[in-house]
Amino acid sequence: MIGHRTGAARIESALAGCLYAIPLTVSWTVAGAHIAIGLAAGLALVLGAVWRRWPLARTPADAPFAAFALAALLSALTALPATSDLVPLKKLLLIPIVHLCASALCSQRRLRLGLRFFVGAIALTALVSSSLYLLQQHAIGDRLRATTHYMTLSGLLLLAWPMAIAAAAARGTMRYRLIYAGAAAALTVALVLTFTRSTWLAMPIAATVMLARRRPRALWLVPLLTGLALLVLPPAYRSRLRTSFDPTHHSNADRLEMWQTGLAMWKARPWTGVGIGDLQPVYAEYAPHEVQRIYGHLHNNWVHVLATMGAIGVLAFGWLMLQCGRIVHRAGAALADPELRALALGGWGGFWGFQIMGLFEWNFGDVEVTIAFYFLLGLFAAASRGRQG
Repeated sequence: MIGHRTGAARIESALAGCLYAIPLTVSWTVAGAHIAIGLAAGLALVLGAVWRRWPLARTPADAPFAAFALAALLSALTALPATSDLVPLKKLLLIPIVHLCASALCSQRRLRLGLRFFVGAIALTALVSSSLYLLQQHAIGDRLRATTHYMTLSGLLLLAWPMAIAAAAARGTMRYRLIYAGAAAALTVALVLTFTRSTWLAMPIAATVMLARRRPRALWLVPLLTGLALLVLPPAYRSRLRTSFDPTHHSNADRLEMWQTGLAMWKARPWTGVGIGDLQPVYAEYAPHEVQRIYGHLHNNWVHVLATMGAIGVLAFGWLMLQCGRIVHRAGAALADPELRALALGGWGGFWGFQIMGLFEWNFGDVEVTIAFYFLLGLFAAASRGRQG
């Protein structure tokens, strides 16, 4: 019996180690993250065989996940011939990340390590990539990137930045506040250097929702700090930010065209959409006028899901996002440890940052960002289970 328990404990430790590898690899090599996820899933099955029971915990997001998966399958099976593609369904295989983390990282120690690894790994990526960027000659407006696309990198940075900010400002985390402050500084610099307006717009929103929840009397700090940031930014960056509100700017005009095209796709196939495959083969057909560029996605999570999966898909997606938000929101209430409570508050800010960015980008379709989002969701689902010890 003792040997049986020892073997199970070793498998659990190995499973946790594989899950910790996800944030350590996702910003540099998505293949490494996929390997870590696959190994974790295999170890979970082995652990289930040892325990003689299903090894994965249920989460409050299971029903909307199932609804979203069924909507995606229905869209793929009823798609237009040009967008009929079952390959995108493989992204549904990322969903078990949530259940693996919720099951294997539910102790306080493992939960803390998982969140620290996430913030630390993304901050280290920010520090290394920013240092290399600043040491090299580049044109004004060149965008920071690691091994990933600059948009992908900015999406990852945006998930970690609020957690670092919240932990650096929290009471009761004196031992680690300087470390988190350093991480927050590295993440802030990197977010600026990505030259990505959607993340810049999301940052004050993330700060606002965190302050509104914990220190509503300090909300005046958001416009003050935003104004100060505008004053110290180089002219090229201020100009870039101002273009966010200019409908005639070329990238804004392109987005408006994409959204019009997406709505036209939805009107043509209102229930199940045109299909989850690449939209390039049908984009010109639905565009409002003769287009200069053909796009494969629509730079907005909601419009993209509506166009590709129809009303059924967007309702499932909305249910999923609502339930994800509830999981993250409840996590903070389930945690007594000051550091974990601060990180959960940062997770709430990161969730809303993800949503704001998703109004201008297809970040839910970005594999690396989706992996990171699911990893954090699994950790906060573990927290809300109330089994820390």
